[in-house]
Amino acid sequence: MAKTLKYLRTLHSWLGLLVIPWVLMFGLTGFYLNHQDFILGLLPGEKFDESALAAVQLDEPLTLAQAKEIADAYWPDDAATASALVNYHGFRAYRFDKPKGQVIVSVATGHFYTKTRAVRTTYSPSGEVLDRWYYWKYIFGILHKTGWFDFGFKTLLADITALAFIVFGLSGIVIWGLPRYKRALRLLRLR
Repeated sequence: MAKTLKYLRTLHSWLGLLVIPWVLMFGLTGFYLNHQDFILGLLPGEKFDESALAAVQLDEPLTLAQAKEIADAYWPDDAATASALVNYHGFRAYRFDKPKGQVIVSVATGHFYTKTRAVRTTYSPSGEVLDRWYYWKYIFGILHKTGWFDFGFKTLLADITALAFIVFGLSGIVIWGLPRYKRALRLLRLR
């Protein structure tokens, strides 16, 4: 019995050490899911005023080919799979869909955006970063669901962590309960 208890304590200790990053992450993301407004108030993400971008118009609107040149500079290894003329943030723009995200180029001003599921970056026509907006709801949601930042592992890490939690909990019950059970048996024998 002592060997079993020693083995369980060792297992419990190492599992606790192994899963602590996920305990903290699931705690934070779970707290976010219950209290979104409070958490979002603590995170960076002030709205960027895009009105100044509309003040500077190009002499000639960009053509699809010119907009594609700008889009091709971002994620150059990924060819655009689709393009469309859209309205984005009040600007008429060409949107280029790429495997890693979208590049959206304003026709009238030449400013552009790169957009993934997690972040949108706004650039001046010269390519200077003007703003970076994080989609915290997506970020926290995917961290909570998968235990990682993307779906590459599917839910493997979250599932491994869940199984470790089960073993961690069961071993904790045995570590806590077995000595008390043995003590209760000894007390019963003394009577």
